[in-house]
Amino acid sequence: MKTICKSDYGTCEYGCKRGYWGERCLFECPANCLHSDCHSDNGTCRHGCESGFYGSSCLSECKIQDAMCTDCITTCDRKYGGCISCVNGYFPDLDHITNTRCSECKKTCIDQKCDTKMGVCLMGCVNGTWGERCEKQCSESCLVCDKQTGLCERCVHPAIYGPRCDLVCNSNCVKKECDWSTGICSLGCEVGYYGNKCHNSCSFTCLNRTCDRETGSCVNGCIKDFEGDSCLQERRYGTDSDSTSPVGTIVVVVSVTVLIIYAAVTTVILVTK
Repeated sequence: MKTICKSDYGTCEYGCKRGYWGERCLFECPANCLHSDCHSDNGTCRHGCESGFYGSSCLSECKIQDAMCTDCITTCDRKYGGCISCVNGYFPDLDHITNTRCSECKKTCIDQKCDTKMGVCLMGCVNGTWGERCEKQCSESCLVCDKQTGLCERCVHPAIYGPRCDLVCNSNCVKKECDWSTGICSLGCEVGYYGNKCHNSCSFTCLNRTCDRETGSCVNGCIKDFEGDSCLQERRYGTDSDSTSPVGTIVVVVSVTVLIIYAAVTTVILVTK
């Protein structure tokens, strides 16, 4: 900056260098002016105030207006315009009808710790709440929900599941319990059922109605007259002795016995004659 002054009164021709103001640039800018810069003609701060002050000359402290405020804004008419940063444990709350004031961090923030400018919970939310400030309630059936979406990450009871914990586990699950996210039975199936969610019935021809949880094949074999992995094939009896039907065997035995008795009776009759 040129350091030329008028010869008559000694007033500075081109204004003052940074940090000074007045006709002869004899006055220092207010100490709280940002960058120590003020207008040469009236000494008002050119770029605003240092943190914690407001007003045209940045002479007023923000904490006079709000004890928890560490920084505030100056309005166009050079007045207090509300807090924009607070001490630890507080945040600028926009919910106030007039100027933004510092409010306590939400009690739903873990350890009640939040960002001092935005109020965002720093350590996350306590169980049952979600949102940036943990101000929203999870579904009643959620034990924990996602901080951003509110979708359930765990359910309050092992018999329900789904992103909103509003689905019921299959009644064929052991104790009716299933995985909260997939609905897959956690403890297996009740006797007579199989599949991840135990939707499928074991074959009625499985011995003891017991089958493999994944495949449905009969683990203890089949009931009488059925065969195959799932005991769905009716056993066919052939002519070989090892495949003869028990019923056929009885018929043959009875027939032979009748013939023997008949022959014996006939013999006795002939002899007596």
